[in-house]
Amino acid sequence: MKKLITLATFIIFVLMAPSITYAQKLFGYEAIESTFDQSPIPASVFGYVTKNEKTETMSFGAAIWGEEEKVTADHIFRIASMTKAITSVAVMQLVEQGLIGLDDPLNNLMPEMVTIPVLNKDGELIESDDIITLRHLLTHTSGFGYEFLEKRLQNFNKEGWQFEDLPRMDKPGEIWRYGTSTDWVGKVVEKLSGKSLENYFRDHITGPLEMHSTWFNVPEDLQHLIVSYGIKTDSEFSEYRRIPIRKVTSYSGGGGLFSSPNDYLKFIHCILNDGAYDDGYILSSETVKKLFNNELSENFYLTHSVPEEEFNPDEGALNSTDGHSLTWALAKGHGYGFLENDTEVLLDNYRKGSGYWLGLYNTYFSINPNHGYGIVTFHQFLPSGDEDAIRLYLMFEQEVHKALVQEKR
Repeated sequence: MKKLITLATFIIFVLMAPSITYAQKLFGYEAIESTFDQSPIPASVFGYVTKNEKTETMSFGAAIWGEEEKVTADHIFRIASMTKAITSVAVMQLVEQGLIGLDDPLNNLMPEMVTIPVLNKDGELIESDDIITLRHLLTHTSGFGYEFLEKRLQNFNKEGWQFEDLPRMDKPGEIWRYGTSTDWVGKVVEKLSGKSLENYFRDHITGPLEMHSTWFNVPEDLQHLIVSYGIKTDSEFSEYRRIPIRKVTSYSGGGGLFSSPNDYLKFIHCILNDGAYDDGYILSSETVKKLFNNELSENFYLTHSVPEEEFNPDEGALNSTDGHSLTWALAKGHGYGFLENDTEVLLDNYRKGSGYWLGLYNTYFSINPNHGYGIVTFHQFLPSGDEDAIRLYLMFEQEVHKALVQEKR
C-alpha cells in the first residue's frame, strides 16, 4: 500500500486549488463536476453544513460500480478513521460525567494495554509499567503505532505474541505517533459504560442525532445502500466484497464505522452548534472547544515526530524510516478530537482553527468553527491520500468558503 500523502504534495494541491468564480448553481457545482469528470474516480459525494443548519450536497457517479443507480448523500460508506472523532466524543462524555479524568492512570482499568512492551529501535522488547492516560490516547502520544505505517512493526516477529495489540513504539508522552490509540479509547468507553461501542454510540450519539445509517454492523435492511469500494491501480479500479459476510463483534473505535455523508454532516452540525441538538446536547460547549484546542507544545511535532535530519526540503518529503503518518503535516497541533490547523498558506487563511481528519478509503471532513461551517467529501477506494481525491476535497472546501464567507463581505 502506498504511504499517505507527503507534506510537499499536500501543499502543492492546496496552492493549486483553483480560484473559480462562484457559479449560479450549488457552490461551484460546475467546476466540481468538471474536475470529477476529468478524474478516474468512479463516485464521489460532497456536502456542507452551516451552524444554522443549512445543508447542501452534490453527488457524481454510481453507487455500485458498473451499475446505473446514482450515488447519493444517503448511501453508506466505510468511513474508517473518521470513526475516531465519534469515539473521542464518546469518551469525553464520560469525562464530563466524572467517570474518568484525562490524566488518571489507566494502569488498573486497562492492564491489558499498559503491560504491552515497547519495541525499541534496535528491535528489542522492553517491559514497561509506564503510566498511560486518556490524554495520551486522545492526542496520539501513547506510543502505539499502525503496522501499515511503521516498518518497525512490519518487521516484528509476531509468532507467539499474546497481547491484544502490537508493541508500543515509544514511552507515553514522547512523540505524536498515529496509531491504535483511539481503538483503546473505544475499549475504555466499553469498560466504563458496560456497553459495546455499537450500543453506546446508538444510545448517546448516533441515536440522539438521528444518524440512522451509522453502524459498525449495518442492519440488513440498509445493506443495499452500501457503496462499492476497492483499490485503484493505474487509473483502474478493482472491487472488494461490498457487503460484509460476518458481523463485527470487536468494535474498532479507531476505524470501524459505516456512515453516510448526510449522517456525518449531522454529527458535524452538532459540533458546530457547541454540542447541542434539538433535544439536548451530546457535549458541553466547553468540552467541544477541547476537541479543537491544541494539547501539544508548540514545537512538539518538529522536535519529536520529525527530526530535522529526516526532512528533505529539496524533495519536499519525509525520510523517516519509521513511516510516520504524514497527514498531520500542515497541522499545528492535536486536540482531543481532531488535528488542529493553523497554517497561513491557504486562501484567506480560512483553515485557521479548524479541525479535520480523513478515512483510509479517501473520505475527508473538516470543521471550521471560526466561520461556522463544516464539509465532507466521500470517495471509497485505496490507496489513501489519492491525489485526485485530495484535489477535489480542497477544491470543494475552498468553493464552500468563498460562497459562505468571502462573498458576504
